[in-house]
Amino acid sequence: MINGNGFLTGMIPITSDANLKTNVQALTNASEFLDQLLPKTYDFLVDEHPEIALPSGPQMGFIAQDVELILPQLVKQATIPATYDSTGAQLTASEDIKTLNYIGIIPLLVAGYQQQQATIAQLQDQINNCCSAQGGVAPQGGSEHRMVPQENDLHEQRLLIIPNPVADLTMLEYYVPKAGKVSLQVSTSDGKPLATLREELAEAGAYNYSWNTTKLAAGTYFCTFMLDGAVVVKRAVKVK
Repeated sequence: MINGNGFLTGMIPITSDANLKTNVQALTNASEFLDQLLPKTYDFLVDEHPEIALPSGPQMGFIAQDVELILPQLVKQATIPATYDSTGAQLTASEDIKTLNYIGIIPLLVAGYQQQQATIAQLQDQINNCCSAQGGVAPQGGSEHRMVPQENDLHEQRLLIIPNPVADLTMLEYYVPKAGKVSLQVSTSDGKPLATLREELAEAGAYNYSWNTTKLAAGTYFCTFMLDGAVVVKRAVKVK
């Protein structure tokens, strides 16, 4: 109930009226924050803290101390008060803890998704405006091997990144369903071209490319496999 005037069912209202806000700005660089967040699985110390009714069983979420290093505005200090029995004897001492505003992460997820979609659209525009090159370009910074297609191969354009998060030496496996101009490229999370790993006229078949990532900084990258204007984009993550 809000001020005794009505009820809201099925939701917890959050104060978000524009009339209550100032210094409103667009949220930028969301992907940079999201790349640094470290989701974890864990169990709460239920038996050690019966006074706050922690949920039991496996949990998923974040560690407040980790998030505080990245988004300190989402972490607040709180105190679990001491508890006493009916005679006034203290049962548990008060304890300072950190709390996390999980709802504050939602705008980051939305902005990150929008930025990712904009990056994909930008890459598509680059592909559409790309001039058709004559001949092929030898691969740089890695090696390529073509495999004879098997009868049970799926006859569709595809790209796999193995492993992902990437290792120092990562395999890019791609399938060329029909002969054509192939381009294998890497860009940063904001769409800036980083490297062209392979560009040539290729016969139909399955290929793999050994991608050396030792010089890449930790972060998110996009691997783009183009075949005569048809595009497959996959997200690659380097942890360290």
